[in-house]
Amino acid sequence: MKLKKIGFVLMSLLLILTMIPAMTSAASKLSILVEVNGNLVSFPDAKPFMDRATGCRCLSDL
Repeated sequence: MKLKKIGFVLMSLLLILTMIPAMTSAASKLSILVEVNGNLVSFPDAKPFMDRATGCRCLSDL
């Protein structure tokens, strides 16, 4: 009985560890669109990205 519990815990841990890279890579492929007054803004030099600390960042020379 104890061996079944250990096996179940190990299999669950293995499943969770294999799913984590797929979840993080799916989030990084999102595209961000910037709209100002109904017009889409293009960024030819650098694309906008999401930063966990402050939110959306757009690197541009205005």
